[in-house]
Amino acid sequence: MQLVGEGRCAEILEHSAGRVVKLFDQRFDEAAVHRMARTAASVAEQGVSAPRVWGVVNEGDRHGIVMDRIEGHTLFDALMTEPERVDEFGEQLAALHLGIHRCSLEGLDSRNDHVRRQIGRAPGIDLEIQGRAIARVIDHDDHILCHGDLHPGNVMIDADGSMLAIDWDFAMSGPPGYDVARAWLLLDRWALAPGTYDADLIGRLRKPLAAAYRRAYLSLSTLTDTDLDLWLLPASVARLCEPIPEEAELVRADVARFASATPV
Repeated sequence: MQLVGEGRCAEILEHSAGRVVKLFDQRFDEAAVHRMARTAASVAEQGVSAPRVWGVVNEGDRHGIVMDRIEGHTLFDALMTEPERVDEFGEQLAALHLGIHRCSLEGLDSRNDHVRRQIGRAPGIDLEIQGRAIARVIDHDDHILCHGDLHPGNVMIDADGSMLAIDWDFAMSGPPGYDVARAWLLLDRWALAPGTYDADLIGRLRKPLAAAYRRAYLSLSTLTDTDLDLWLLPASVARLCEPIPEEAELVRADVARFASATPV
């Protein structure tokens, strides 16, 4: 199978006409991949802009999800070829994300429970900061769909110019504020997913993209700056459970800064 793309934990390979397989590395057992496939299939059935899922395949000791191939390019690619449209792309990304948050999907794991567990085991974080972070994890009673990892490598733009979210591996139900806070941090500062993009160019564009995304999401939704800022500390502490060496110092600095900020 021909390689189409790759990320931190999986490769995208050609599978059959109009389809690809996302083949995970050995850290993901068969049960985990089946769970992620069910989630991705449920998302597509809700009418969210996402690829349709066709099942799970096994390749030796690795397991993968077969899905529709999106004919288009990633948001990374779009930024490199049309950097002058960075504000427009940020606004379009915000509209995509808000559309996701308007979906309600039962049966997903709780994002808040997951974040609390991550905060409790985050390396090198003292109990006081853990307590502050957990105190800002606000419970909710609905089943709002949250992507969990929205960044330019997980967004495709099709031939019509429409954006679609891919990689629903970590989708859960939870508060949109957390999902937006994490997305904004991924856009603005945290380590980017591996890719063939021009790192220098993307580095110059990421803050304008993040600013346009945040501004547009807040203008389109009922979320406020205060709501969003509340989630920056929990999101940063939880991020430390994803061992990415090149960003560890930055994320720890974010934790210290957000912990000292007093939420309104």
